[in-house]
Amino acid sequence: MLPTLTILSGGFSVFALNLLLEIFFPKIKEVFISSNKVKNTIKILQITDVHDKKFYLHKNNFFNKLKAKKPDLIVITGDLVDVNTKDYNNTYKFIESLKEINPKIFFVNGNHEWKNKNTKIFNDELSKLGVKVLNNTYKVFKKGNMEFNICGVNDFHTKHHDLKKTFHSIDFNLFTILLSHSPKIITNKKSLKSDLILSGHTHGGQIRLPFIGAILSSGDGFFPKYDKGLFNLDKNTTLYVDSGLGTRLIPVRFLNRSQVSLININC
Repeated sequence: MLPTLTILSGGFSVFALNLLLEIFFPKIKEVFISSNKVKNTIKILQITDVHDKKFYLHKNNFFNKLKAKKPDLIVITGDLVDVNTKDYNNTYKFIESLKEINPKIFFVNGNHEWKNKNTKIFNDELSKLGVKVLNNTYKVFKKGNMEFNICGVNDFHTKHHDLKKTFHSIDFNLFTILLSHSPKIITNKKSLKSDLILSGHTHGGQIRLPFIGAILSSGDGFFPKYDKGLFNLDKNTTLYVDSGLGTRLIPVRFLNRSQVSLININC
């Protein structure tokens, strides 16, 4: 009986340590995409679904690893804060830390920004910190002698999206990146002309099973198709869904370590 209890106790300890690792020790996921529209490599650091999680970036090696990657820009695809967040100081400190990696930061709202009562105040404060809030609009980004479009559609989940406004007067001859918190923006296939869509929202299901993937995703039900990773929608458009840094409802991740993504777009 004693050896059995020892084995069970040891197994539980390993399981508990793994849960802590997956939640509190994020990894950097490297993603590689090719396009004949780009002349030089574009490196994008994508951060999503933080949900007001506290990160003491300067106090751990994770920050130094992010800085060493030298991204050309940082994109935040929604849910920086949680629906219940009242004090935004933690998030503002997080932004200040990110600015030391690269001050060129772009952001779109997620459903939690919209469900929070202070959406406009929060967006205004982000703008004051130098963050480009791209809600149904776009910017032309320059890297050397190369230009590309960085677009942001407002949250689909809460019906604040407007793709017609987002893409108004855009030059689609340039490589075009669309930031959309929810990957379900792809249901508007006729309006999607971007080369790459970067999304979050799903958390990768938080709990995943081998060979199956996510069990449940917010707004998509059981065993969602677009839960995490790269998806080729057609020959011209790629969707990438990042599983994010935070958690929601239950503070658990299983076979789904918290992460940020470094998107490498090569010629």
